[in-house]
Amino acid sequence: ETCWISQASAEQRRGRVGRTGIGYCYRLYSQALLAKLEPHRPPDTRVLPLHHTLLQLARIGVRDLAWFPFPAPPPQEQLIETLEHLRRLGALRRTDAAWSPTKLGAALAALPVTPRIGKILLEAAALGMALPGVAVVAALEAEELVEARAKPRRNDEAEKDPNRIEVVSSRVSDLVTEANLLGDFLAQTGEFLPSADGSLVFRPKTALEVAARGWAPPRGVRAKALVEATRLMGQLAQLLSSAAADPETMRADFEKLTGRFPLPPPEEAALGRLVARASPTQIIRRRELLQDGR
Repeated sequence: ETCWISQASAEQRRGRVGRTGIGYCYRLYSQALLAKLEPHRPPDTRVLPLHHTLLQLARIGVRDLAWFPFPAPPPQEQLIETLEHLRRLGALRRTDAAWSPTKLGAALAALPVTPRIGKILLEAAALGMALPGVAVVAALEAEELVEARAKPRRNDEAEKDPNRIEVVSSRVSDLVTEANLLGDFLAQTGEFLPSADGSLVFRPKTALEVAARGWAPPRGVRAKALVEATRLMGQLAQLLSSAAADPETMRADFEKLTGRFPLPPPEEAALGRLVARASPTQIIRRRELLQDGR
């Protein structure tokens, strides 16, 4: 998100420009606008998500999380909302006024990803679905893979392009469809192989781009988004492998690439449930809107 800097940051940048000698600094906005900027950038505790910070505090034994003496306290409403979100996620438990991490919460605190993403990865790995879990998270975090005009329409009787390869649409969600596409791309192009430590390695980005330019267009897939999602899969897989209690089992799951995608219906359904369980706040909000008739 693009936003205005503070007056202090503007002054700091002016000083950086003149650090090698005397000169002029031209700002591409007026003095009147500069005067309207905030004097200083708000503290991170007031503008950034607190989920990981609270999990880290809980892991080191802080129990009174709702009243922790932050140097710059966040809004109390935001703090309570975050704690409740982590409770619904299964990462924290509450006993009276004390908060403590669950086994899942302790594992999430050790991962440098959002709790939502971490929960999907860890629970997928526990089900022996580490590779599908990595694929669905990459699809969730990357740009939309399938071009709008190419999205499958189940009852479309229009004449088909002879060069078009039809995308198999998941009955669970478009997100699972995109996870299937990622897995299919890796299996067919051979760009993605497990390494000795169970992580995933692939050719340099340029080689991926060449493969994607040939594979993506007939399927109505954006080649650039495909490359970025594939690289993200590798990073997530390495992260998950480093956190695995049983690297050998993880490696065995990653080796099951050929013929793995598209996923069979039971695995698609399980993947959809994993994503839903990692999004309790969104599901509750949607239920409230449906009950209100919106």
